[in-house]
Amino acid sequence: MCVACCREVDLRTDKVYRVEVSYMEIYNEGLSDLLADNPAAAENLTILDDASNTVVRGLTRVEVHSEEEALAQFFTGEQGRSTAVHTLNSASSRSHALFSVYVETRASAEASERALLSKLHLVDLAGSERTKKTNATGEQLREASCINKSLTFLEQVVNALARKDSHVPFRQSKLTAALRDALGGNCRTVMLANLWPEAAHLDECVSTLRFASRVRCLETSAVVNESSDPVLALHKAERQVKELRQELAMRDMLGGRGRVAYEDLSEGEQLELQQLVLRYLNGSAQLDELPVDSLKRIKETYKAFKAVAGSWAAAAGHGLVHGGVANT
Repeated sequence: MCVACCREVDLRTDKVYRVEVSYMEIYNEGLSDLLADNPAAAENLTILDDASNTVVRGLTRVEVHSEEEALAQFFTGEQGRSTAVHTLNSASSRSHALFSVYVETRASAEASERALLSKLHLVDLAGSERTKKTNATGEQLREASCINKSLTFLEQVVNALARKDSHVPFRQSKLTAALRDALGGNCRTVMLANLWPEAAHLDECVSTLRFASRVRCLETSAVVNESSDPVLALHKAERQVKELRQELAMRDMLGGRGRVAYEDLSEGEQLELQQLVLRYLNGSAQLDELPVDSLKRIKETYKAFKAVAGSWAAAAGHGLVHGGVANT
């Protein structure tokens, strides 16, 4: 699936894609980052979720540009998986693992502030174990207990979703919490069941098939996930403002008007405008000298009147006004 995703991205050249991958292990109800460079930070993970999205805070996400890079990250993380040898399997997985692919799609790299977000979880569930058959003891017995317990909680969640219960116990285990947005609602869920069809393992096969049939009953409704990048939205707004100012300047030029400033006034220009307003109030400037060539200039003139009035009020409070005009 991951390879097919990367190949599809390579074929679609009409859009801009960003692909990232992560690899997380759930071992004995603990979370571990299999792609982390710093081993100390590999276990400092927290699952955060809301009604529509689940995020693992602290989980490393590596950007990849080809299927080779994606597979390289997968095999790098695979080397850190917890495995053990027992009677039935020489390389038994002692943990659950989630290899996730995140795809962000934009119309173009610069112009589009809206993005389509997709997430693909490839989940490897450790198989349930009967310790009488595996002869597990010590640490392997503890691992088997955690695996069976988390799978039981997963089955309870699937049953609750299939029955459409008002409460679904996602928080019972790290596995169900991490898979919250991959089991119900805005997703598509597919389960592949691995069986050992021998008479000695008939009970396990039947149990696995029953669980798979319940997963098949899950009702999901995948919709488009659209997100807006605030930084790109700001850049787009700034570009639109610049274009509008250029259009206004061209309209003024074609209409025979002089240069009209539509930009914000600098501190020096604001001071000059206040001095002009002050001269007008003192009678040394005429009404037609006040700027009225644009709405922004008119608003700035009102602000200048307010500033002058404020300075007069402050001066009056200190007895510095003579003849109705403040000494400035």
